[in-house]
Amino acid sequence: MILWLSLLGCGAGPSVDPAGDLSVDLPDGELSDLGDATAPDGQVGRDRHRMTVPQLADSIERVTGLRWMDGDDDQFEEYSASLGVPDWIERTSENRTPDLVFNKLLDDAAADICLELVDLESMGGEHLLVGVTLSSTLETDRQAIEAALSRALLRFHGHNIPVGDDRLGGWTWLFESSVNVTSGDTHMAWRAVCTALLIHPDFYTY
Repeated sequence: MILWLSLLGCGAGPSVDPAGDLSVDLPDGELSDLGDATAPDGQVGRDRHRMTVPQLADSIERVTGLRWMDGDDDQFEEYSASLGVPDWIERTSENRTPDLVFNKLLDDAAADICLELVDLESMGGEHLLVGVTLSSTLETDRQAIEAALSRALLRFHGHNIPVGDDRLGGWTWLFESSVNVTSGDTHMAWRAVCTALLIHPDFYTY
C-alpha cells in the first residue's frame, strides 16, 4: 500500500480512498514552522540542499534501523541513476534538487519503511513507538503519545520540542486526525506520522 502525505496542504483534511490508502493534508504553517531556516534580518543565509542519495539512505537507516529493500536489492541503489547519482562517465556531479522524481521515490521509500517499522514496533520500540503501543490513543495515553512524538522529532529532525510546546500541535493533530479518519486505526496513524517525518524537508535537507 502506498501512503501519500502532503505536509504543505491547504487544510483539506485527511481522507481515505476506496483502496484504503491514507491521504493527509496539513494546514499551512503547522509543520513547516519547525526548523525554519530563514536567516535573521541583516544576515546572509544560504539555500538549503538535499542530502545525497547515499546520505539519505544512511540517514533513514540511522533513524529507523531499516533500509529501503526489495528482497536483497537496495532500492536507493536501484534508482540511483533516476535520482541523479553520478556515474562518472556521463554525469560527474549529483543533482541536489528535490525534484518530482526525488520526492516520488522518497514517498515510496517512506511508505515501505514506515509500514515495516510500525509492524516491528507495534508493541513498543526504540525508534518511533517509544513508550507506547498500538493500543495507545490520545484519549488513554496522551502524555505518552506526545512524549513519543517529541522523541521522534528529536531523532528524525534534530528538534528538541518538549511536551506541551505549541510546535508539537501539528504532529499531535496528524496522529489524531489519522486515527479519526481510519475509524481508530492507530497502525495507520503511526505510519502517517512516520512517513511525514521522513518526507519533511527538515529530514532530507540541511
